[in-house]
Amino acid sequence: MQPAPVDLTSEDRSSLTTYLLGMVEVEDILAAQRRLIFELEESGDVALILCEHALALTIGRSGSRAHIVPDDDELKIEGLTPKWVQRGGGCWLHTPGQLAGYLIGKLPILANSAQDYMHTLEHALVRVMADFDVPAKGDLAHDGLYVSGKRVAALGVSVFRDMVHYGFLLNVGPYMRPFEQLEEPGLDETRSLKQTSMEAVRVRPVPPARLRSRLIEEIRDAFKLEPGPVFTETSGFSPLPEVGKRHVSQ
Repeated sequence: MQPAPVDLTSEDRSSLTTYLLGMVEVEDILAAQRRLIFELEESGDVALILCEHALALTIGRSGSRAHIVPDDDELKIEGLTPKWVQRGGGCWLHTPGQLAGYLIGKLPILANSAQDYMHTLEHALVRVMADFDVPAKGDLAHDGLYVSGKRVAALGVSVFRDMVHYGFLLNVGPYMRPFEQLEEPGLDETRSLKQTSMEAVRVRPVPPARLRSRLIEEIRDAFKLEPGPVFTETSGFSPLPEVGKRHVSQ
């Protein structure tokens, strides 16, 4: 049975504020999360950032430099500098064509434990992908969601001051060749991890607006949150809360 927070009346539930951003530097998202941690710690509400990243490489707690094939000089040519970050999961290659999601809020509001939180987030993503004919599922021994043994979504969480942050990286329709720069253990531990995308599985495009809408709905329902405002931006990332260039819904 899927774990879930204690059911509350709508008056007692926290609200979900969503930031629908375009292309954002990884460094800017890390700074935004740090700021939101302190802001939401006081308000008790929850924030979801959905965005896309230019080519970047981050390494979580279960990752290793040994999982990256190119040497330092080759990475420089590619414009990549691996960045170690305090989240679960291994090496994440950020690239256009992915949808990155960052959920920030108090752990006791979202789930009974970090493990329950991850299970709830996994189930929400599985339901969303099923709506797009992508039969993803989790693996108890490995982070992320998989289709036919190939990873379609990476998941990782960090808890600081009892606040969760980070979230997921969903391969919607990225160019897959750059993933060959990673060589992580696969599900059977004898082969390298392979990656796939939603569009490769369904063999047709994924409507981006519909995907974002379904993610917001499922995350809000899975964590029993009330609808909050949705913000968009048009000219890059600025410090929150000024990131909301345009307030599109309440």
